[in-house]
Amino acid sequence: MITQCMGICKYFPKNPNFPLGSTAVPTDNSRECRGWHSWVAIGIPVPHCQHASPSSNVCGDECENYCDNVMGGCTGTNQQYITRALCIDACMAYPGNDVYTTPGNPTTSGNSFACRVYHAQVAGSSATLANVHCIHAGPSGGNNAKDAGGTYINQVCGNECEGYCNLLNYTCGDAINTCMTFCATLPPTDPTLTSKDIYMGDAAKLGNSPNVACGTSEALEALEDNSAAQCKAAREAVCVSGASLLQASWAVLAVMLLALSSNL
Repeated sequence: MITQCMGICKYFPKNPNFPLGSTAVPTDNSRECRGWHSWVAIGIPVPHCQHASPSSNVCGDECENYCDNVMGGCTGTNQQYITRALCIDACMAYPGNDVYTTPGNPTTSGNSFACRVYHAQVAGSSATLANVHCIHAGPSGGNNAKDAGGTYINQVCGNECEGYCNLLNYTCGDAINTCMTFCATLPPTDPTLTSKDIYMGDAAKLGNSPNVACGTSEALEALEDNSAAQCKAAREAVCVSGASLLQASWAVLAVMLLALSSNL
Protein backbone atom coordinates (compact mmCIF):
# COMPACT_ATOMS: atom_id res chain seq x y z
CA MET A 1 0.00 0.00 0.00
CA ILE A 2 1.11 3.57 -0.72
CA THR A 3 0.44 4.63 2.88
CA GLN A 4 2.63 1.87 4.32
CA CYS A 5 5.39 2.57 1.82
CA MET A 6 5.36 6.28 2.68
CA GLY A 7 5.42 5.49 6.40
CA ILE A 8 8.43 3.20 6.11
CA CYS A 9 10.40 5.31 3.63
CA LYS A 10 11.32 7.98 6.18
CA TYR A 11 13.24 5.47 8.31
CA PHE A 12 15.75 4.57 5.62
CA PRO A 13 18.96 6.67 5.64
CA LYS A 14 19.20 9.45 3.08
CA ASN A 15 22.33 9.60 0.93
CA PRO A 16 22.91 13.21 -0.18
CA ASN A 17 25.93 12.05 -2.21
CA PHE A 18 24.09 9.40 -4.18
CA PRO A 19 25.90 9.09 -7.56
CA LEU A 20 23.01 9.72 -9.95
CA GLY A 21 25.24 9.76 -13.01
CA SER A 22 27.08 6.54 -12.19
CA THR A 23 26.60 3.46 -14.33
CA ALA A 24 27.37 1.20 -11.34
CA VAL A 25 24.42 -0.55 -9.67
CA PRO A 26 23.87 1.15 -6.28
CA THR A 27 24.11 -1.00 -3.17
CA ASP A 28 24.06 1.42 -0.22
CA ASN A 29 21.40 1.30 2.49
CA SER A 30 19.50 4.42 1.45
CA ARG A 31 16.24 5.78 0.09
CA GLU A 32 18.03 6.73 -3.10
CA CYS A 33 19.25 3.18 -3.71
CA ARG A 34 15.72 1.83 -3.36
CA GLY A 35 14.38 4.61 -5.55
CA TRP A 36 16.86 3.70 -8.30
CA HIS A 37 15.92 0.03 -8.20
CA SER A 38 12.19 0.82 -8.13
CA TRP A 39 12.64 2.91 -11.28
CA VAL A 40 14.54 0.10 -13.03
CA ALA A 41 11.91 -2.38 -11.79
CA ILE A 42 9.33 -0.72 -14.06
CA GLY A 43 10.96 -2.53 -16.98
CA ILE A 44 12.81 -5.30 -15.12
CA PRO A 45 10.72 -6.33 -12.09
CA VAL A 46 12.92 -9.34 -11.34
CA PRO A 47 15.20 -8.89 -9.45
CA HIS A 48 14.79 -5.13 -8.94
CA CYS A 49 11.49 -5.25 -7.02
CA GLN A 50 13.31 -7.25 -4.34
CA HIS A 51 16.18 -4.77 -4.34
CA ALA A 52 13.78 -1.84 -3.93
CA SER A 53 11.80 -3.45 -1.11
CA PRO A 54 12.12 -2.64 2.63
CA SER A 55 13.90 -5.98 3.14
CA SER A 56 16.28 -5.40 0.23
CA ASN A 57 19.26 -7.72 -0.10
CA VAL A 58 21.12 -5.15 -2.21
CA CYS A 59 20.40 -1.73 -0.68
CA GLY A 60 21.98 -2.66 2.63
CA ASP A 61 21.51 -6.07 4.24
CA GLU A 62 18.35 -7.37 5.84
CA CYS A 63 19.50 -6.75 9.41
CA GLU A 64 20.12 -3.09 8.58
CA ASN A 65 16.71 -2.81 6.97
CA TYR A 66 14.96 -4.55 9.88
CA CYS A 67 16.64 -2.25 12.40
CA ASP A 68 15.86 0.88 10.38
CA ASN A 69 12.17 0.04 10.80
CA VAL A 70 12.31 -1.12 14.42
CA MET A 71 14.38 1.81 15.66
CA GLY A 72 12.39 4.34 13.62
CA GLY A 73 8.88 3.03 14.18
CA CYS A 74 9.07 1.50 17.66
CA THR A 75 9.78 4.31 20.07
CA GLY A 76 8.65 5.36 23.54
CA THR A 77 6.94 2.51 25.38
CA ASN A 78 7.17 0.42 22.18
CA GLN A 79 10.99 0.57 22.11
CA GLN A 80 12.53 -2.86 21.45
CA TYR A 81 16.30 -2.20 21.58
CA ILE A 82 18.42 0.31 23.49
CA THR A 83 20.58 1.07 20.44
CA ARG A 84 20.61 0.30 16.74
CA ALA A 85 23.93 -1.52 17.18
CA LEU A 86 22.27 -3.84 19.69
CA CYS A 87 19.43 -4.45 17.23
CA ILE A 88 21.94 -5.40 14.52
CA ASP A 89 23.59 -7.87 16.92
CA ALA A 90 20.25 -9.34 18.04
CA CYS A 91 19.21 -9.85 14.42
CA MET A 92 21.82 -12.59 14.09
CA ALA A 93 20.18 -14.60 16.88
CA TYR A 94 16.80 -15.04 15.20
CA PRO A 95 16.15 -18.22 13.19
CA GLY A 96 16.40 -17.78 9.43
CA ASN A 97 18.26 -14.46 9.47
CA ASP A 98 20.14 -15.56 6.36
CA VAL A 99 16.99 -16.03 4.28
CA TYR A 100 15.71 -12.95 2.46
CA THR A 101 12.01 -12.31 2.57
CA THR A 102 10.10 -12.13 -0.69
CA PRO A 103 7.96 -9.05 -1.43
CA GLY A 104 4.28 -9.95 -1.68
CA ASN A 105 4.70 -13.22 0.21
CA PRO A 106 5.49 -12.23 3.80
CA THR A 107 5.96 -14.55 6.76
CA THR A 108 3.47 -13.29 9.32
CA SER A 109 3.83 -15.81 12.16
CA GLY A 110 6.25 -18.23 13.75
CA ASN A 111 9.55 -17.85 15.61
CA SER A 112 11.66 -16.49 12.77
CA PHE A 113 13.53 -13.45 11.59
CA ALA A 114 11.28 -13.15 8.54
CA CYS A 115 8.22 -12.81 10.76
CA ARG A 116 9.91 -10.04 12.77
CA VAL A 117 10.86 -8.27 9.53
CA TYR A 118 7.25 -8.24 8.36
CA HIS A 119 5.89 -6.86 11.64
CA ALA A 120 8.69 -4.29 11.84
CA GLN A 121 7.63 -3.01 8.43
CA VAL A 122 3.97 -2.84 9.43
CA ALA A 123 4.84 -1.19 12.74
CA GLY A 124 6.91 1.43 10.96
CA SER A 125 4.06 2.55 8.76
CA SER A 126 2.01 4.33 11.46
CA ALA A 127 1.93 5.07 15.19
CA THR A 128 -1.36 3.18 15.53
CA LEU A 129 0.05 0.04 13.97
CA ALA A 130 3.23 0.39 16.03
CA ASN A 131 1.18 -0.13 19.19
CA VAL A 132 0.14 -3.54 17.89
CA HIS A 133 3.09 -4.78 15.85
CA CYS A 134 6.24 -3.56 17.64
CA ILE A 135 6.02 -6.31 20.27
CA HIS A 136 5.76 -8.86 17.43
CA ALA A 137 8.86 -7.42 15.75
CA GLY A 138 11.02 -7.49 18.89
CA PRO A 139 12.90 -10.16 20.85
CA SER A 140 9.84 -11.70 22.55
CA GLY A 141 8.00 -12.09 19.24
CA GLY A 142 4.58 -11.27 20.66
CA ASN A 143 2.24 -10.99 23.59
CA ASN A 144 3.59 -12.77 26.66
CA ALA A 145 0.24 -13.59 28.31
CA LYS A 146 -0.56 -17.19 29.29
CA ASP A 147 -3.88 -18.90 29.83
CA ALA A 148 -4.88 -20.66 33.06
CA GLY A 149 -3.11 -23.81 31.88
CA GLY A 150 0.19 -22.03 31.33
CA THR A 151 0.03 -22.01 27.52
CA TYR A 152 1.04 -18.86 25.70
CA ILE A 153 -1.79 -17.09 23.92
CA ASN A 154 -1.69 -14.43 21.21
CA GLN A 155 1.64 -15.75 19.96
CA VAL A 156 2.81 -14.18 16.74
CA CYS A 157 6.55 -14.44 15.97
CA GLY A 158 7.06 -17.11 18.59
CA ASN A 159 6.73 -16.51 22.33
CA GLU A 160 8.90 -14.90 24.97
CA CYS A 161 10.63 -18.17 25.95
CA GLU A 162 11.65 -18.77 22.35
CA GLY A 163 12.88 -15.18 22.07
CA TYR A 164 14.88 -15.49 25.29
CA CYS A 165 16.38 -18.82 24.27
CA ASN A 166 17.26 -17.55 20.78
CA LEU A 167 19.41 -14.87 22.41
CA LEU A 168 20.91 -17.08 25.11
CA ASN A 169 21.88 -19.71 22.55
CA TYR A 170 23.50 -17.18 20.24
CA THR A 171 25.30 -15.10 22.88
CA CYS A 172 26.29 -17.68 25.48
CA GLY A 173 26.07 -20.99 23.61
CA ASP A 174 23.35 -22.53 25.78
CA ALA A 175 21.36 -25.33 24.18
CA ILE A 176 17.90 -24.25 23.03
CA ASN A 177 16.19 -27.32 24.52
CA THR A 178 17.83 -26.84 27.93
CA CYS A 179 16.88 -23.17 27.94
CA MET A 180 13.28 -23.89 26.95
CA THR A 181 12.95 -26.46 29.74
CA PHE A 182 14.21 -23.92 32.28
CA CYS A 183 12.07 -21.12 30.85
CA ALA A 184 8.92 -23.24 31.22
CA THR A 185 9.44 -23.12 34.99
CA LEU A 186 9.49 -19.31 35.08
CA PRO A 187 6.44 -17.13 35.65
CA PRO A 188 5.23 -15.27 32.56
CA THR A 189 6.09 -11.62 32.24
CA ASP A 190 3.45 -9.25 33.56
CA PRO A 191 1.47 -8.36 30.41
CA THR A 192 0.94 -4.80 31.71
CA LEU A 193 4.66 -4.05 31.36
CA THR A 194 5.69 -2.18 28.24
CA SER A 195 8.38 -3.38 25.86
CA LYS A 196 10.61 -0.58 27.15
CA ASP A 197 10.15 -1.79 30.74
CA ILE A 198 11.25 -5.28 29.71
CA TYR A 199 14.19 -4.50 27.48
CA MET A 200 15.70 -1.76 29.63
CA GLY A 201 16.09 -4.36 32.40
CA ASP A 202 14.68 -2.19 35.20
CA ALA A 203 14.95 -4.47 38.25
CA ALA A 204 12.59 -2.21 40.20
CA LYS A 205 9.83 -3.07 37.71
CA LEU A 206 10.85 -6.60 36.76
CA GLY A 207 11.86 -7.84 40.22
CA ASN A 208 14.94 -9.77 41.30
CA SER A 209 13.40 -13.23 41.24
CA PRO A 210 13.97 -15.31 38.09
CA ASN A 211 11.62 -14.33 35.26
CA VAL A 212 11.65 -14.40 31.47
CA ALA A 213 11.83 -10.63 31.04
CA CYS A 214 14.98 -10.41 33.17
CA GLY A 215 16.52 -13.31 31.26
CA THR A 216 15.80 -11.61 27.94
CA SER A 217 17.13 -8.27 29.14
CA GLU A 218 20.35 -9.86 30.45
CA ALA A 219 20.75 -11.93 27.27
CA LEU A 220 20.50 -8.72 25.23
CA GLU A 221 23.23 -7.20 27.37
CA ALA A 222 25.33 -10.31 26.76
CA LEU A 223 25.33 -9.45 23.05
CA GLU A 224 27.71 -6.62 23.96
CA ASP A 225 29.40 -8.30 26.91
CA ASN A 226 29.36 -12.09 26.75
CA SER A 227 31.53 -12.44 29.84
CA ALA A 228 31.01 -15.37 32.18
CA ALA A 229 29.32 -13.07 34.71
CA GLN A 230 26.92 -11.60 32.15
CA CYS A 231 26.05 -15.00 30.69
CA LYS A 232 25.42 -16.28 34.22
CA ALA A 233 22.97 -13.44 34.84
CA ALA A 234 21.21 -14.22 31.55
CA ARG A 235 21.21 -17.96 32.24
CA GLU A 236 19.68 -17.49 35.70
CA ALA A 237 17.16 -14.94 34.37
CA VAL A 238 17.69 -12.53 37.24
CA CYS A 239 17.90 -8.78 36.71
CA VAL A 240 21.28 -7.38 37.74
CA SER A 241 21.41 -3.61 37.70
CA GLY A 242 24.51 -1.72 36.69
CA ALA A 243 24.90 -0.59 40.29
CA SER A 244 24.87 -4.19 41.52
CA LEU A 245 27.57 -5.18 39.06
CA LEU A 246 29.67 -2.19 40.04
CA GLN A 247 29.28 -2.96 43.72
CA ALA A 248 30.26 -6.58 43.09
CA SER A 249 33.34 -5.45 41.17
CA TRP A 250 34.44 -3.19 44.01
CA ALA A 251 33.87 -6.01 46.48
CA VAL A 252 36.12 -8.34 44.48
CA LEU A 253 38.78 -5.64 44.24
CA ALA A 254 38.63 -5.02 47.99
CA VAL A 255 39.15 -8.72 48.72
CA MET A 256 42.14 -8.83 46.35
CA LEU A 257 43.73 -5.77 47.95
CA LEU A 258 43.19 -7.21 51.43
CA ALA A 259 44.82 -10.48 50.41
CA LEU A 260 47.74 -8.60 48.86
CA SER A 261 48.31 -6.44 51.93
CA SER A 262 48.30 -9.48 54.23
CA ASN A 263 51.16 -10.99 52.20
CA LEU A 264 53.35 -7.88 52.45
